[in-house]
Amino acid sequence: MKIGKLVCNVYGHPIKGDEKSCTYFHLILEDIDDIKRFKELYEPITAEKNINALFGFKSQSFRSTLMDYLVHEGRHTAPETTLLAMKLKFKETPTDLIEFCSMSDNIMNDKIQSFIKFVSQGNLIQINHKGGYCYVDNTDKYESKFVPTDKQIASFINYGKVDSESLDISSKAIIIENGEYVESTFLNKLYKHVKKEEIQVLNNFKTRTIGFKDKDYIEAFQKGIDKGMKVICFETTGQDYHNILKLHSLLMTIISMNPKIKFKVYMQTYDKKTSDLFESKNNLTVVKIEKYNK
Repeated sequence: MKIGKLVCNVYGHPIKGDEKSCTYFHLILEDIDDIKRFKELYEPITAEKNINALFGFKSQSFRSTLMDYLVHEGRHTAPETTLLAMKLKFKETPTDLIEFCSMSDNIMNDKIQSFIKFVSQGNLIQINHKGGYCYVDNTDKYESKFVPTDKQIASFINYGKVDSESLDISSKAIIIENGEYVESTFLNKLYKHVKKEEIQVLNNFKTRTIGFKDKDYIEAFQKGIDKGMKVICFETTGQDYHNILKLHSLLMTIISMNPKIKFKVYMQTYDKKTSDLFESKNNLTVVKIEKYNK
């Protein structure tokens, strides 16, 4: 597997004369092993995008269809999510979550099967930053190519970017955010408790920590604590409860390793189970900015 750097004009064609140049990166799959490696990262990232789009749509009342929601509200929308929304728009019967996930899996499987077919015929697969793909005979057009890490592949699948930021904690307070942006309503409430200039946002947290083992999380957070970090903030719907459990376990381990430091957790959730999980004890104070809906 390679990532190729392509320098071209704005239309993706070779530069002629004084045309403005653009730089694009493509993911290149060369064989079945590349497809397997791609699949391991592609499926969970895309499935999460689809689920997040569905819950985002259901949490608002302005858009009448998922397709309409994606057009106006979608960020980094995967082509699979758009195709799923189109299928739902023309579907005559209601769709529950299980059927939604099954439709999502089928769309992803169709894409992987197309890759296998192309590679089996001796072709290479070229995937662009939007998730679109085609087969090519060679990679001569690329200015340069390199073998990507899992983090770079995940960053490319998720955000169309090659390089993901490292997890360098350097502020008194951090916000753990799996998406690219923190909701403004949460920030406005948080600023009543924590100074804006003291906050560092760890956005794209899942992507930046793909491949992390427990010791990697602990090392990154301990380095932050050594630099003065003692406040952890986050908001969650509680839908991804297994990841909430992992976060809770991680934080409790790190906090217990530093018994002389007084930590604070500021959290916002509408899920009772998640809210009940985080409680003040020993050297930890938990502040629940907005409690769950009863």
